Amino acid sequence: MEILDVQAESKNSFDAEKFQKLSLKFTPSQISFKNLVYSVPIRSKSKKKESEHIDPASSKKKKTKIILDNITGSFMPGRLTAIMGPSGSGKTSLLNLLSGRISSSKFEGGIWLNGRRADGGSLGLVSRFISQDDIMLSTMTVKEAIEMAIEFRIKDISREEINRRTNDAIYTLELEKCQNTIIGDSITTGISGGERKRTSIAMEMATDSSILFLDEPTSGLDIYTSHLVVKLLKKISRSGQTVVSAIHQPSSDIFNLFDDILILSEGLVAYFGPQKDLVPYFSSIGYQCPLYTNPADFIFTDVLNPLGFDPVQNTRQLNRLINSQNLSDTWNFSSQAKILNASVENPLLDPLTPLNFTSSVSSFKQFTLLTRRAYKSVYRNKLALPTRLGQSLTLPLIMGVVYYKSNLKPIETQIQVILTPLLIIYLK
Repeated sequence: MEILDVQAESKNSFDAEKFQKLSLKFTPSQISFKNLVYSVPIRSKSKKKESEHIDPASSKKKKTKIILDNITGSFMPGRLTAIMGPSGSGKTSLLNLLSGRISSSKFEGGIWLNGRRADGGSLGLVSRFISQDDIMLSTMTVKEAIEMAIEFRIKDISREEINRRTNDAIYTLELEKCQNTIIGDSITTGISGGERKRTSIAMEMATDSSILFLDEPTSGLDIYTSHLVVKLLKKISRSGQTVVSAIHQPSSDIFNLFDDILILSEGLVAYFGPQKDLVPYFSSIGYQCPLYTNPADFIFTDVLNPLGFDPVQNTRQLNRLINSQNLSDTWNFSSQAKILNASVENPLLDPLTPLNFTSSVSSFKQFTLLTRRAYKSVYRNKLALPTRLGQSLTLPLIMGVVYYKSNLKPIETQIQVILTPLLIIYLK
């Protein structure tokens, strides 16, 4: 199996023997997709790429913007894949579709897990989506955030197993020095931006996820931290997880860390294959990458935008559409595309069974965890705690004054009815 070869190649890049001893357990998953078409309705005044169709039910024309146009491909376990393309090319939309965040009724085509048709429910159980913005409670420590993620996702797990998974994730993402530091926010000092990103990744990878989807994991990070994050993602993939990341324009060092590259342009596939074959492929179709040039820069400037910047927006958009369609047509007729289609139709792994899916915790357990987290958050927020205590003491006092010696006359009753909700809204 290819994952074993990949792991063997990676032994020189990190402590592979120690990494293989980690307790993270998951089922290797190949996620494949074929003929994905996704579009969204737009306003009639929009000047973006549009297509019109007749709604049989209403007999009215509806304008839509095509986000993804007939996308086919496959992401393999044990490999780190980058989805590249200019803004608006469909990178995030593809991640949303494959992670089950968009209902299957809103797009055409199919998605498979190890050869078995997948729906939004099964995709959500085996995959984790890490958004561009790190959404975490500022009053929790790094270690507590990872522990909470594990307890929320895995049913009937012991404290010993929680501690083991947490420590493994902290080691893997190199968070040992900040594990007991609060996450913080714009007001409270906490961990750095790179540590926040690694914490959000650790929270997802520690929960039996076979597939990790990341949307711009290097956004807002300096070049050193960006390289560290992608290097750690490659380290995670070497355990057998499928790691897919949307990334805008990486440096040459970061670009070389990826195993596979998917290039999207105007919702169409321009290339999907091994990173080492990207430059030779485009050279074979007439795009020669200059010596000592970052391949990512070459793709964005010479391949996706060969005519340069046109000051006229309509002309610029038309040139992009024509160029994207030509690149897609060339790719679809290439031998590499045929090999890719074969891997979609003939998966290398056994189909997943219900035993491969992690059961969710009960609603009561979730309520208990949220209550405990909220209590800790209120107690640790030194700025908000006095205000909350003051509100708790002031509200009963004011309500008592409003209702004090009330004879329930009509006018007094009306005043009480009006003041009560206003007081509650004001104090909140």
